[in-house]
Amino acid sequence: MRLFIAIDARELRDECSRLQKLLPDEGVSKTEHYHITLKFLGEVQPEVAEKVKSVLHNITAKRFSLQAIMLGVFPSEKSIRVVWLGFNQEESMFVLQRAIDDSLKPLGFDAEKDFHPHITLARVKLANEALQKAIQSSVVKKKDTIVTEFVLYQSISTRGHPVYTPLLRVPLR
Repeated sequence: MRLFIAIDARELRDECSRLQKLLPDEGVSKTEHYHITLKFLGEVQPEVAEKVKSVLHNITAKRFSLQAIMLGVFPSEKSIRVVWLGFNQEESMFVLQRAIDDSLKPLGFDAEKDFHPHITLARVKLANEALQKAIQSSVVKKKDTIVTEFVLYQSISTRGHPVYTPLLRVPLR
């Protein structure tokens, strides 16, 4: 089973959708599920998934506020493959991400090397001038969002579109 741990960002659905509408359709595949990945686990055997659930359930972290602040791209503006919505550098989110990393090390999962919190808005097959102009001219409506939980998801690929199923929700205090 293919697993990842994320913050569900459905409260930002309207802003994500608005920003996606500003992007051209040609060569761009817009995402439908908005989340901030804290850790990608990849393919995991069911018995390991149960251990992951147990470990995650024991993580205690504080609720925190996030604010969407900018659009960005991976890997670079000259070679756009992903358009994303970025956030303020909220220390509590980094503390949570490190706690997840530290908790999963005994199960054989490596620590994230470069955590960059974002929501993927689109995957780009063909970058063009229209896309670059749309990104440069887009203005993000800054809105605070309170993060109250993190989620362990299973990702299943169906007809080219992933389906994300929550396996565990861990509340923050």
